[in-house]
Amino acid sequence: MSDAKTNVANVVTSIKDCADVGMYTFSKMSPQLAAFVGVGLFVKNLIVSTADDPNGQVLKNLRDVRTEIKRLDDSMKKNFNDLKAFIVAQNFYNNIAVKAAILCQFWSDITVTNDEKSRESSVLFFREMYDKHSPVELSETLLQLLNNEMTNFLKSAMTADSLMTKEAFTTHRDIIGGVFAQFWMLESIASGLFHDGRTYRADKIAENFQWFEKCAKKWEEEYTAGDDFWPDKVRQFVEGIQDNNEEKTITQKADLIKEGLEKIMTNVRTTF
Repeated sequence: MSDAKTNVANVVTSIKDCADVGMYTFSKMSPQLAAFVGVGLFVKNLIVSTADDPNGQVLKNLRDVRTEIKRLDDSMKKNFNDLKAFIVAQNFYNNIAVKAAILCQFWSDITVTNDEKSRESSVLFFREMYDKHSPVELSETLLQLLNNEMTNFLKSAMTADSLMTKEAFTTHRDIIGGVFAQFWMLESIASGLFHDGRTYRADKIAENFQWFEKCAKKWEEEYTAGDDFWPDKVRQFVEGIQDNNEEKTITQKADLIKEGLEKIMTNVRTTF
């Protein structure tokens, strides 16, 4: 029981750390692979929780998983609201992100069931959804979207951003990384719950995430070294400041322009 208690505590802490920053984060979750697998194994072998059940306290602690996942998913939804404005991102949102959120919801339902029958039903339903929307397969689909210029919504977001800012890049990069982390968490739990502790599916998602990280670093370097924002985007930005701030002084307008230009994701400053 001590191992189960430790695993649950580590999983809750890991998810809470992510909830505190409002995003599933691979670096905060991946060190606890054994704990996530252990929780899956624990749920698989649960017996009816009674007053004398030695697992009773662990089950109470397990309910904290749902609390933190709900808090985390609420934060993720806020991040996705901006994504839905982009047509290219809708494919990602509808076919990837929504399915990840649904799977997380079904998994968290298991953690709050009060009796063996309900728990078994919850596990069976989660398994049905898990088989229908395989996290590792969804991670492969996400890679395909990112590997295609037409469906890479991070690049589309940068093109659509008025000044191709660092904030736009970071926001979309972190959202993608967060979904990879969701898939990894789900497959880690499933490793214990359905696959006898074998973690090859979670390991594959970790590989996919590492590929994405390398690509994101390369894209970041390309944007930083590039000057695609010049001259059209800068001209449009400056004209927008001038047209929409007639009540401001020349100095105030200059400050707004300077503030905006400093947000551009580039090392090319001599152009200004």
